[in-house]
Amino acid sequence: MVVLGLFAFLKKSAGGKLIGSDAFGNGEFYLGMIAGMMKFTCIMFVLLAVLNSRYFSPAEVKAELKYQNEVYGSDFFPSLHAVQSQVFEKSFAGPWIKKQLSFMLIKPTAPETTQLARKEFSVP
Repeated sequence: MVVLGLFAFLKKSAGGKLIGSDAFGNGEFYLGMIAGMMKFTCIMFVLLAVLNSRYFSPAEVKAELKYQNEVYGSDFFPSLHAVQSQVFEKSFAGPWIKKQLSFMLIKPTAPETTQLARKEFSVP
């Protein structure tokens, strides 16, 4: 309610001034380009952080490769580990991002193997 009230007040006080005004002049196009680049950079870092979050042990990678070769006859479809390896080890900027910007990435962790337990339901 507070946010709605705040925006209603701003809309009423600004009126049509912002729509019809040329506040940034000729720089509006260039500022929009810079804002778009910053937005793309933020989205890219979120995707890279999520991609980096999963740890794959060498045994798990071998088992996945063996499974794909047995079932499909080849490893045509890339697994998550293959994509992660291509991005962070074999690409041009990936190793630099992993080394210099690792504080922005999620620390790789192995999945937990905990069992889900249902709560007991009793009727009083």
